[in-house]
Amino acid sequence: LPRVKPDKVLEIKVANKLKEQQFINQVDMMQVSHPAGTLVLPDRQGGMHLITDPVKLTNAKVDELDITQLLEHQDSTNFTFNVESGEDFFNNVTLTFPKPKVSSEGHLVMHTKNSLWGDYLFGEFTKLFGSKYSSWIEKQNKKPTEETGHWAIDQGLAMKVYVEIDNEWKFVDIVDLVGPLAFRDIVVPIDLTEHQSETVRVKISSGFMMWDLDYVAMDYSADSGIEVKQINPSQAITQNGDDVLAALTAADANYL
Repeated sequence: LPRVKPDKVLEIKVANKLKEQQFINQVDMMQVSHPAGTLVLPDRQGGMHLITDPVKLTNAKVDELDITQLLEHQDSTNFTFNVESGEDFFNNVTLTFPKPKVSSEGHLVMHTKNSLWGDYLFGEFTKLFGSKYSSWIEKQNKKPTEETGHWAIDQGLAMKVYVEIDNEWKFVDIVDLVGPLAFRDIVVPIDLTEHQSETVRVKISSGFMMWDLDYVAMDYSADSGIEVKQINPSQAITQNGDDVLAALTAADANYL
């Protein structure tokens, strides 16, 4: 977003151009102050992490295929998780990074998005329900969020991240769906308090051709000098002139 002076008003338009209904529960803004020359990225839980000096990977492999050059820079060359290996066609990318002697946490930084192929595939999957699609959706809406989340992980829609500790892969977190229309900067914090090696090995697992991965790096900066302020909207008006501020100010049962 552009830098806005304290006495100015920032206007943002949220528009959905697709043929679908979108339900919005709450909208606010996080204003993050951080040291000049640094980047701040939020993790999946909303925690802010400082990116100061990203370290390039030294090696990236899928089985015996070397894809290091594909992931070194943000450019138009992406890894599309399209290696036909294993019975389930899951792709596991093993990444190696140098590590400073004193590091208790690493920030895995990725420039990535979901693939258009995955979007198309899910569309074809839903067509198979035919006239039963609406009733299937109703059943899905009644399922607990945890259950549907596990399904997305098991099917390889969400990326899984692991770190190697004492020659064993330890699960860290997932990278949830971000959509296929634009690349996103993603950070995954990795606890390195038990890590003893001079290099950090990370494994990323995804379903076949479900993600486009453009860039990966590791940052070991301490999360200091960050101030976060939550800002609520002062006005919310639809294209028809309706005031919908009350529907967007709290996480409740009132949706726009």
